[in-house]
Amino acid sequence: MKHTYNEIQDILNSECGDRYYRTTNNYNFVVTTAVYAFFTKCDAFWVGDLVNLCIPKIYNEMVKFDDRFFIVFLKVDEDRGKGKLKIQREIYDPETEDTHYHNVEKVSIPFIDLPKGEYKFYLIGQLTEGNKYMFIMLSPSEY
Repeated sequence: MKHTYNEIQDILNSECGDRYYRTTNNYNFVVTTAVYAFFTKCDAFWVGDLVNLCIPKIYNEMVKFDDRFFIVFLKVDEDRGKGKLKIQREIYDPETEDTHYHNVEKVSIPFIDLPKGEYKFYLIGQLTEGNKYMFIMLSPSEY
């Protein structure tokens, strides 16, 4: 079943929970209940696959700047058409009190089977036992 943009936003905002799901073979990447609901209900596991492919760059950025919070933007330009996935780091300048964004990764996608619009997720790096990092992808409503 194809969902409208508003229905997808409802999925991302109402499916909050306290479980984590592994959707790739990377044990250091998990998604929350709302993101998992989005993946399953919209047949969009590919979004997690793309983010997972960007983990090495995200990890390097995290270590270099000691920043564990990233924003994932998925923009669909045309209804069920092409788009872009951007992963950004938010940078706050206390002197000017301005916020700007640094692109960590940008991926052009030739075809996206989702309605036109912008979808936003967060990605947080957490230190686990043994000084390893785990990345958690969550919806803004779960943050």
